Amino acid sequence: MSGIRIAHPDPRFRGALLRIPHPTRATATGPKTYELRLDGEGAVIVSETVWARICECWIPDAAGVKVPASSIFAVINVVDDPPHQLIGAGRDVELVTFDLTHNDDLDAPVTRASLTHKDR
Repeated sequence: MSGIRIAHPDPRFRGALLRIPHPTRATATGPKTYELRLDGEGAVIVSETVWARICECWIPDAAGVKVPASSIFAVINVVDDPPHQLIGAGRDVELVTFDLTHNDDLDAPVTRASLTHKDR
């Protein structure tokens, strides 16, 4: 199964774990959240399905204005044989949670926290 390499242009998010809540999808415990662990270049490989769901989400741009996630992330390329994905934050990863559960909630905050291995 192929994957899609996407990148966030803001260098502040390189190496971070982004948590992006979906505005309408939910799980038994709350809103469906997509976790993207960006590499040192700010990129991550996702499935076509996950990319389609992320495109339905809204996140803040560099000025803090909420915009569709598809207008922030750039599609870099298609990866025919992507590597196995890791689950969890890992060691010393900055956690960035976009607290945006509704498209019209223009004052929702962005929460940033640093995680270490013991916090996982």
